[in-house]
Amino acid sequence: MATATREQEDTKVAKAKKEEAPAKRGREPKWTDNAKIKVLIKENPKRGASAERFEGYKGAKTVGQARANGVTNGDLAWDFERGYVAIDGDSNPLKERKAPAEKTEAKPKTKAKKKAAKKKKAA
Repeated sequence: MATATREQEDTKVAKAKKEEAPAKRGREPKWTDNAKIKVLIKENPKRGASAERFEGYKGAKTVGQARANGVTNGDLAWDFERGYVAIDGDSNPLKERKAPAEKTEAKPKTKAKKKAAKKKKAA
C-alpha cells in the first residue's frame, strides 16, 4: 500500500476546498431582473470596456434586459451610485443627500487677517 506524498495530500485538500466554496465574482445583485431602469444622462461617461458595456443600457427597459446586453452587477451599482441610471423608480441618491449647513463666517487665520476683520466689524 503506497502512501500519498505531502504534495498530493495538499492538492486533494485544495481541490476539496475549491469545490465547497461557491464561485463568487463581482458584486451581489441589488435589483431583480424585472426592476425598471432608465438612463439619466445623454452621453456615455465611460471609456474602454466599461463604455462598451454602458451601451448595453440602450433600449433596455429592465435590469434583466441590461444584463442580457452585457451590463454587469458592478456596472449597475457604480452607475446608480453616480446618478447615471435610475433603477425601479429610485432617483440619484447623491442628489437626495441633505444639503450641507450654511457656512458661518470663517475665522481669520493670521494676525493680519484678524486685525483686518476687527476693523471691518467696527466700521
